[in-house]
Amino acid sequence: MLTKKAYLLLQIIIILICFSVFNCRESKPDRGQLLAKLDEVEIALQNRPDSNNLNIEYATLLFHAGYFQRAKDVLIPLVQKKDCTYNALILITKIEYLFGKYEKAKEYANVILERFPADLQARVEANLVLYGIYHHTNQYEQSHNLFAGMEGQIKLPTWDLMKSFGDIRPYQIDWAGLEETRVPFVINDPLPVVEVEIQGRRILAFIDTGGWYFILDDEIADSMGIKEIDSFSGTYAGGKQAETGFARLDSLAIGGISVSNLPICILPLQHITLTDSKFEEKFKYQFGAIIGTSFLQQFLPTIDYLTGTLILRPRSAQGERLLKQYLQKKNITEVPFFMAEFHKMLVKGKLNRKDDLLFFVDSGLGSEACFAAPIQTLKYTGIPVPETSIKENSFGGGGTFATGFFPIKELNIGPLTQNDLLGEYGPLTPENYWSPYMDFIIDGIISHQFLKKYSWTIDFAEMKMIFTR
Repeated sequence: MLTKKAYLLLQIIIILICFSVFNCRESKPDRGQLLAKLDEVEIALQNRPDSNNLNIEYATLLFHAGYFQRAKDVLIPLVQKKDCTYNALILITKIEYLFGKYEKAKEYANVILERFPADLQARVEANLVLYGIYHHTNQYEQSHNLFAGMEGQIKLPTWDLMKSFGDIRPYQIDWAGLEETRVPFVINDPLPVVEVEIQGRRILAFIDTGGWYFILDDEIADSMGIKEIDSFSGTYAGGKQAETGFARLDSLAIGGISVSNLPICILPLQHITLTDSKFEEKFKYQFGAIIGTSFLQQFLPTIDYLTGTLILRPRSAQGERLLKQYLQKKNITEVPFFMAEFHKMLVKGKLNRKDDLLFFVDSGLGSEACFAAPIQTLKYTGIPVPETSIKENSFGGGGTFATGFFPIKELNIGPLTQNDLLGEYGPLTPENYWSPYMDFIIDGIISHQFLKKYSWTIDFAEMKMIFTR
């Protein structure tokens, strides 16, 4: 029988790290209710500007709403005090993590561990941030001793996988004398597809920034003798659940370069087919892999929809020089982004007349819609909820799901604007509205039909996206 302390720990882990449905999400406010509460606290602060409790509440509400810089501005004077509370410290730790300021986030996490050694929740949350930092920076060996004293009680999706690398650094890239590589798309629509090679076998992979690692079909993995190290039940588009395995891949070749010691996901993929609408015969392509964000993060990549090319450059001064050459004489638009959890790239945006929203840039929505939203966002923006039905192309990692479409007058990310578009209701369930670990609102996803009008570069070091037309 669990002790009260052990039970509390398990509840914390379930709430903070589980990537499936957050069961109490329905009781959480929508954006309109959250902004109303923010107004109340702002008024209260006018009368009590020095109240620590009110300032922390205000910063927390700003964070929930996705106003991360404003929340940080409120927190900085609070965390400089000797009697700084845990709530202020963990909040600014998460914000620095979102900004990709991993050294600063690590510093704050260690302060929490030093100041609150007996606080179980503090230890868990601080270690979770460190876990994410070591993942993003490929320092898997640093994660092995996290959660000291809690062994056997902690279940994290990739921790066993990360520990299996020992002292081997993941994602070792052999450029084979190339400065960069340009990989042509096999098709552009409804998703960009490239060819990779594993154990001499050529496999079609589509690019999907909604995906986590490089993802390999389970039957292909089995035929190659690739064994799962761990697994978890993941939640995919439409709220569908699918058992997702984690494994290590010795090497992968793409565009004349090779990447060795890859962490990968294993998931049934061969049921997914994409149709190239350019051909009257509607030739169908069957897939065995997905290139996700964690793979792209190892490079300074450009997904050039305009020329049908994936450009991979090293994350180095050389890669920056090559990117600068590529961008010469082009009209560029820069959009800053945040990185949540392990792969969610988030940008500020606008839907119709509602601005300052937070969107997940998930390039893998393989439909005619450029945007997807949960019911809370539709209600907040005044968009009628459409009728739904299961359509042929409404697939995801967990299978098909019901969708419906709605018109969009205007959609923006940063200064980029597009008009008279199509949105989709169905891929994002109400449970997707609040980020399961970070605990803020995600209003929707920007996807392929929006992105395909640009050449799209992702600078993970500077945390910015660069768009050219």
